[in-house]
Amino acid sequence: MAKNFREIYEAEPELKDMRLLRIPDIMTERVSNWTYADMKREFKKSMEIFFENGFEDESAYQACEAVQLSVFRGENREKAYAMTENIMALTILINTALGLSYIHPYLPENYERFISEYRSSPTHGLVLSPGEQTELDRDIGSALERLRGYEPEPRKPFDPKFANAREIGANGADYKWFEENYIDPPADSDARMKARLSDTAYRMMTEFERSKIISPDKYEKEFLLPNGLNMTDKLRDLIEVYGGRVFAWRKQLLFCMDDPWSQTPLWGYTIGFSGRRMISRDGVYYIEAMNEHTTQDYGLHIGSNGKVYDCVMGCLYFKANSMEEFLESEARGYRRDELLLKRRRELENKYLIPEIRTASM
Repeated sequence: MAKNFREIYEAEPELKDMRLLRIPDIMTERVSNWTYADMKREFKKSMEIFFENGFEDESAYQACEAVQLSVFRGENREKAYAMTENIMALTILINTALGLSYIHPYLPENYERFISEYRSSPTHGLVLSPGEQTELDRDIGSALERLRGYEPEPRKPFDPKFANAREIGANGADYKWFEENYIDPPADSDARMKARLSDTAYRMMTEFERSKIISPDKYEKEFLLPNGLNMTDKLRDLIEVYGGRVFAWRKQLLFCMDDPWSQTPLWGYTIGFSGRRMISRDGVYYIEAMNEHTTQDYGLHIGSNGKVYDCVMGCLYFKANSMEEFLESEARGYRRDELLLKRRRELENKYLIPEIRTASM
């Protein structure tokens, strides 16, 4: 049975109401029960889990996310990278990743600095046995050799679709008008959606209850025609198939051991046309159609051509050629983060002290 997203979302605790966790003194306190052998074994098992589920290229990076420790605030934020646990995790990552391009550039660019800080400190909490320390030092040498001559790939520049899109108002319509013009979706809309999406994307889109949809005819009459615009077949189809649907999941963030909020936000969107839209110079118009859960005043836009765009500071940025293409991309993140959160909980409960287990909350 589909869950009620609104009830779940409204029950989410506010950040101000959360119990902030005490930051351990990572220079002197033991925060885990890891050994280097344990981490190597669990890292390999994690890679296999992600590899088997279709995340081949990302498997090493996701395995590192499953074991790495992070600090959200305070002076220890940067020092955390030089913790013994993180040095082990980063070393394994660099030595096992299929390619350094699959690792966030910050890590290989700063790995040598982290090693220097790790070696210059008397201790970083966890102390390895002499044999394991020798093995780690050998692997650090291998990682540094692999990074020799490393240069990150140049970042792709943002390419705004239209820098001067014109915004059109809502013609006086308010929330009451929308409520009065909601209708039941077509009886075959679910079958139409299922035929277009993968099993994972379909599961993501049906996990929560669907609400009613805005009448395409009333929307055209109230918002589009007064501005010289017509309802396109692609937009009508999108309203009928996807309107009123919501998808959300616990997005993987940083598992910050001093901040339980690091696993709280519900990532995702509610799909439904609003009274705001943008029109470009060439006559293609863009409707704000997907409100993001984490920032209610922000939403993605759907073009009258059926394409999906982000909108930042009045500029439109292309995201996908169709709603289906966009949802498949989101479903991939949905599945990846689902696997990561499950794996992280297993490892936290097995190796970390209870006081810093964020994923298990």
